[in-house]
Amino acid sequence: MAISKLDWIEKDLYNSNLEHRMKIIEERRFRVLRVIINPIVEPIFVITVFFDRRRKEKHIET
Repeated sequence: MAISKLDWIEKDLYNSNLEHRMKIIEERRFRVLRVIINPIVEPIFVITVFFDRRRKEKHIET
């Protein structure tokens, strides 16, 4: 789900073939799930998935 319904994408600093796709998970106190993928290959290759402790997004009421 975080691969296709993401909140934002960052390029990898060391490997231009990789993307860091982020998804805010409301059920986990708005923690950020980071999915590192290689979008060039088919099917998309997932390198790793983890909750990024460095990032914490605040919930914004609308």
